[in-house]
Amino acid sequence: MTGTTNFMDFVTQNFRPAIIVMVKAPRAGTVKTRLNTFLSSEQSAELAICFLRDTVTKISQPDKNIILAYAPPEGREMLENLLPQNLIWFNQIGDDLGQRLDSAINFAANSKFSPIIVIGADSPTFPVEYVQTAIKQIVNDETDVVLAPTTDGGFYLIGMSKPLANIFDEVVWSTETVYKKVLENIQNSGLRFSTLPEWYDIDTPPDLLILRKHFSDEQELQRVAPQTFRWFQSNEHLFE
Repeated sequence: MTGTTNFMDFVTQNFRPAIIVMVKAPRAGTVKTRLNTFLSSEQSAELAICFLRDTVTKISQPDKNIILAYAPPEGREMLENLLPQNLIWFNQIGDDLGQRLDSAINFAANSKFSPIIVIGADSPTFPVEYVQTAIKQIVNDETDVVLAPTTDGGFYLIGMSKPLANIFDEVVWSTETVYKKVLENIQNSGLRFSTLPEWYDIDTPPDLLILRKHFSDEQELQRVAPQTFRWFQSNEHLFE
């Protein structure tokens, strides 16, 4: 079996991969609040919409099943008006992010999907090839878990063939210890793991400057996240 195309044909014929996108309805004042020292709450929400649309567009391919794991429950209508209609919808369940991740992964498994890849919408420019790599490693039984770290100590992707117990136990979410603790849980469970290259989330004003420079330095990213790039073009006055 040679070539990415042939491999993905094999995956499509023999597996049902799903990509779960964990999202929060992008209402002003409820999303990207750490940007509000630099942006208005409305601008932060506009940017979150760009991130979300770029993320879903990037991973939308005929051989992919996309599960939109959303919160809060009443946010679905807003999200349906922003996104394509061919998504699978799941209302996140749980008191913390670990429980919500588990609920989404279990939903995918109960729907007979495997491998299961989970991402968020905070890293709109990470290469979609990393998703393909995660699927390939799981399908080839090279690993039990694929984990991709962010520069702030979290992770932007996790992948597995089936739900795995305890990997999100005792994680203090939204801290710089998240990736380290999840990896520790994976190792303590005796699971094989692999990692993908580090990438960055966009959560704070300095992150915005990093992304703006990245767009300038690597024009290919303008095609990876076109709506986000256009937002920067339209709001260039904010950075003067």
